[in-house]
Amino acid sequence: MTSPAMPQSSLYARIKETLSSLSLSAKLAVLIAAGFLATFAVSFLLITANVRAMGLDFQSQNETLVASFLAEQIRLPLQHKDAERLENIYKPVAEKDRSLIQIDVVHVSGEHIAQYASGDNVPEGLQKLLDEALTNGEQVHHSSGNMNMVAVPVTSEDGETMLGAAGFVWGNGSFLNAQISEIKKSVAISALGALLGIAVIVYVISRVVVHPIQTLSNAMQTVSEQNYEIEISGTDRGDEIGIMAAQLAHFRDTLAKEKQLEAERQEESALRRKLFLRLGEGMSHLAAGRTDCPISVDEFASLDRNHVEICEDFNNVLVNLRDVLSTIVSTAESD
Repeated sequence: MTSPAMPQSSLYARIKETLSSLSLSAKLAVLIAAGFLATFAVSFLLITANVRAMGLDFQSQNETLVASFLAEQIRLPLQHKDAERLENIYKPVAEKDRSLIQIDVVHVSGEHIAQYASGDNVPEGLQKLLDEALTNGEQVHHSSGNMNMVAVPVTSEDGETMLGAAGFVWGNGSFLNAQISEIKKSVAISALGALLGIAVIVYVISRVVVHPIQTLSNAMQTVSEQNYEIEISGTDRGDEIGIMAAQLAHFRDTLAKEKQLEAERQEESALRRKLFLRLGEGMSHLAAGRTDCPISVDEFASLDRNHVEICEDFNNVLVNLRDVLSTIVSTAESD
């Protein structure tokens, strides 16, 4: 059995290929957005964890204060085992604080004088804390998940006689959810502000960096088409783009100079060929006995001195030959 063929390109290669096909401004936007999302995710997790810990600690302190306050208030009703008065004391607090889900008031004899539960989901373990508070005469705390349990011993005013204990259970899930909800709102607002900031940054980068680079790219394309009259913008900048623009301008000038020199060389070569043609014609005329076909020196004055001297020498030959012929004719006529 043959194994399935491996894909030719991995996920990383495909992502890299996709990014390479994007424009520079799009790449900058993707990188900034990715950095923002990573920072946002890490910050959100850290803030949520810190706020959760701080919120629970703060809530636990408040709950301990409430438990101590209620323990002071129920001293006399507990001493007289007055369940109705006990209920009148803790019920308004329970109605106001929805996170207070259970209250249990126990007499020192072990009798449960008053009990309150806000629902069926009542945690176990409160009785154990009440027993510890009655035995040790000290406040006892226990936290489990989102539950916080406090058992407070209730003593007489002189602090010598143990009257009983009061146990309280708070469910802090709703408190944490409210805290996290507020965090999410704040983070969402911050995220919107950050996204607007990113949009502004991308726009500024596009105007300050991407647009000049695109302009340079267009200028390079024009220079590659042998159009050396184009003006290179950005040469007065002091950054890397200015350096690139200055180098491109120097490259353009070099190519333009080479093109001009090449044109001059071609013109000079054509002029030399023309001179040689004139010399050939002149020699043909000389062979036919004509001495009235001089070469215009001014026409070939742009050539080097050697070529000009060739013109002058040819013309001198014509003049000398004409003089010789004239002398011969004059001598012949005199004879």
